[in-house]
Amino acid sequence: NPFKSRTYAGYFYTRLAVRLLWSLSISSLLAACTVPRAPAAPIGQRVLIPTPELRPAPTHTVDPTAITNAPVDMAVPSSPLTAEQNALLARLPSRGAAPELLNETWFNSEPLRLADLRGKVVIVEFWTYG
Repeated sequence: NPFKSRTYAGYFYTRLAVRLLWSLSISSLLAACTVPRAPAAPIGQRVLIPTPELRPAPTHTVDPTAITNAPVDMAVPSSPLTAEQNALLARLPSRGAAPELLNETWFNSEPLRLADLRGKVVIVEFWTYG
């Protein structure tokens, strides 16, 4: 072990290695402290954020001869899924509707029902203590 060597060379190289490590650590710390930051805007002051140049939207004219009074079948919605995605979904078992949320204690809001969430985008985050 070079750190326990009792020779002068071992002692010298050990001290040199420790000094180099300290120098690198302090240099890194000083370099990190000198990086300039953008000044924070005072509270209540408006900050101008540059936005990309906006182009006017193209205008479309409607061809009156293209409009028909033919009935449209609304019962069959077109699926945005690919054939591969539909095949994957077909392999999954049907578990029925989600069970109702039975928790009566809500920390951040009023009690929630699944019926209130139907048709909305919901992000579910599972986490535990431990």
